[in-house]
Amino acid sequence: LILLAGMIESLLALRSARKAVTEKIEEHLLDKAADTAEIVDGRFATFIQLLEGISRESILKDPTVSYQEKARFLQNEVSSNEKIEQLNLYGLSGVRTTSDGKIVDVHDRDWFKAASAGNKFISEPLLSRSLNKFVIILALPLYDDNNTMLGILNCVIDAKRLSNIISDIVVGKTGECYILDKSGCTVADRDFSLVEARSNSYEESKTDPTLKSAGAFEKMAVEAEKSAVGYFEYDGKKNIASYAKMKTVGWTVIIDAPYDEFMGTINDLRLSMVNLSVIILIAALVVTYFVAGAIIKPIQNAVGILRNIAQGEGDLTVHLPVTGNDEISDMAEYFNQTIE
Repeated sequence: LILLAGMIESLLALRSARKAVTEKIEEHLLDKAADTAEIVDGRFATFIQLLEGISRESILKDPTVSYQEKARFLQNEVSSNEKIEQLNLYGLSGVRTTSDGKIVDVHDRDWFKAASAGNKFISEPLLSRSLNKFVIILALPLYDDNNTMLGILNCVIDAKRLSNIISDIVVGKTGECYILDKSGCTVADRDFSLVEARSNSYEESKTDPTLKSAGAFEKMAVEAEKSAVGYFEYDGKKNIASYAKMKTVGWTVIIDAPYDEFMGTINDLRLSMVNLSVIILIAALVVTYFVAGAIIKPIQNAVGILRNIAQGEGDLTVHLPVTGNDEISDMAEYFNQTIE
């Protein structure tokens, strides 16, 4: 009974503690994902504001200024800001001429089409042919003072910068942060090779069963409108994760970590309670042994005397010792009176 009661009490205590810790973890992860989404949004907003500021420069609007002079102006802006790889100005046809006379045509690019329609645009990481590296392109239309569109201004930044922003975000011991685009492809991760490979767990899970749980979670996160917490299995471990949407581009920020890393205290508590239950059980058995012995010994003496009277020599001079003030002593006293 003591062991059973201890086990039930331990299970209830552990369940309550695990629930309380899990609620705190979920709350923390939700806040972490939301904060990270705001940070990345803020970085993009800074680049957009920079690009808008440049687009208001009169030199870019002046039709008397040659394209070469405008290109030199943009190059000077790049030189003064180490976070920018390129600043380019394209005509409405989507064509520009480089300093070495090369013609670059981008009329079929998504970012150019979006900016040509009067929208601001932020691309997923893509391989730049001119820079031979993965970059993110920000683009917006260039207008004159009469609000007539003159061309498209774009800003090229190294895609690794986005991964660097989240690389120092750690949850638990090995938890991490990564970002998925609207299709579920990785756009930022501590392991940049996943960005270069356009890793998509949901699509990969169709041929790799080990990614089924992670792929299903990421698909749910990408399609969800509101932030939430979920669980998935990866590499044989249960992971807890939260996600939040970025306002600027609609990408999904995911924070995840192995669930057991947060349950270390609970596991220690479980071990302590098991040890305590065993100690209590052993102590109870020892006490029960001595108490039972104190009760049984006088009864065994009475049984032996009665056996001798009934089946043996019938010694009627024997007496039982009377000690204490309980039912056993009463039995001994009345036995002695019966013998007398």
